[in-house]
Amino acid sequence: MKTILTTTALSLALLTGAPAMAQDSNSGQASTQQQQQKASYNEADLQKFVEAQSGIKDVRNEYMPKIKNAEKKDKQRELQMSANDEMVSVIKKTGLDIKTYNAIATAYQSNADLREKINGMM
Repeated sequence: MKTILTTTALSLALLTGAPAMAQDSNSGQASTQQQQQKASYNEADLQKFVEAQSGIKDVRNEYMPKIKNAEKKDKQRELQMSANDEMVSVIKKTGLDIKTYNAIATAYQSNADLREKINGMM
């Protein structure tokens, strides 16, 4: 079930271009919610988030045409799962954990000041 939710969230991010919400099999929702409540993030984490966004954009650009052109739902799901795995890898390679990434992504969507700050870093 977590994989489906994760894939759905990342697939929506693939379609919209918004910061993706990611979740690997080891992260929990309670911890993510606690981190989402955190009002500020240090510059290093924000920089890692920006780096992750760049990598996620590359994954999005690679997979969107493949997903759109896949004729069967099973193939689309397979491609979405592959994109999800790659996005999680991209996030982890920046040194940011998935919980913190998700918290920043949520704050980005709901906090105009943070969104402006992050956009200035991109």
